[in-house]
Amino acid sequence: MQTQQPLTPAQEDYLEAIFELASRDTGAHVDAIAKRVGVHKSTVIAALHTLAARKLVDYVPYKPVTLTARGNRVGAAIRGRHETLTRFLVEVLGIEHDLARKTACKMEHVMPPEVIERFTNFADFIETCPHTNVRFSRGFGYFCQHDEMDPTCERCMKAAQGGDDASGMKARQKNETRPCVS
Repeated sequence: MQTQQPLTPAQEDYLEAIFELASRDTGAHVDAIAKRVGVHKSTVIAALHTLAARKLVDYVPYKPVTLTARGNRVGAAIRGRHETLTRFLVEVLGIEHDLARKTACKMEHVMPPEVIERFTNFADFIETCPHTNVRFSRGFGYFCQHDEMDPTCERCMKAAQGGDDASGMKARQKNETRPCVS
């Protein structure tokens, strides 16, 4: 039995667009897919024939495109990767949402699932663990915030004592927010 080649990034983008559009009342029409992906309708039709041959979509001209059960699973996984990466870029690194979304779209095609899973686990850990003392700040990445300095964090202690931290920032006040990489 011959194994299928992995999906190309473009094919993944089509599946993700169809997955999103199919959930709307109007469905996933060729013109909406073309607009979403940023290509001509003829390009979408060629891609739909390829995806149909791979049994990921059901395509009948002039009808909304539907995903097969397998196509729905693959589309949901692609969408999930995109959402995970966007969330990490926005919530953990403080990147503006539109830039994070565009960047996630590029990253999702090249990152192995186990790496994306680590991004998810890290974001979930930071969000739910009461002992991390990490808050997220747009444009700054993450910073540790302590009511008192954490004596186990050498970087914070050095900064609190008026020295440079590992990034060369001078401490300004004992209780201000400081970068912390323990």
